[in-house]
Amino acid sequence: MEKGIVQIADDVIAVIAQIAALEVNGLKSLAPAKQDIVQTITRKRQLKGIKVFIEEGGTRVSVSIKAILNYGFNVKKTCAQIQEKVKNSIETMTGLKVLRVDIQVVGVAFEQE
Repeated sequence: MEKGIVQIADDVIAVIAQIAALEVNGLKSLAPAKQDIVQTITRKRQLKGIKVFIEEGGTRVSVSIKAILNYGFNVKKTCAQIQEKVKNSIETMTGLKVLRVDIQVVGVAFEQE
C-alpha cells in the first residue's frame, strides 16, 4: 500500500500557535491583523497577530507573532516562554520542525482598577 502525503494548512498552524501563546502568563492578547491586498484578493483571513511561513517541502515552519503584554511582566522572559510554548505545541501536534518563532511586542496593557 502506498502512503499518501499529509498537508497541514497554515491556518491550522496559526490556530495552534494562537492557543499556545495565549496560555502564557503575561501575554494580554495578540495584536489585531491588518488586511493587506493579497488577503483582499484571495479572501483569505489572517488569524489575529500571527503569520505562518511554511518552507518548501512543507516540513519546516516559521511563525511570527505580534504580542501585547501585560504591564509588570519581564518582556524577555515572557517572550521566551511564548516562543517555547508555541514551538513545542506545533512540533507535538503536527510533527513539523519549527525553525523560529519571532515575537514583536507592539503594546503593553495596563490593568484598569
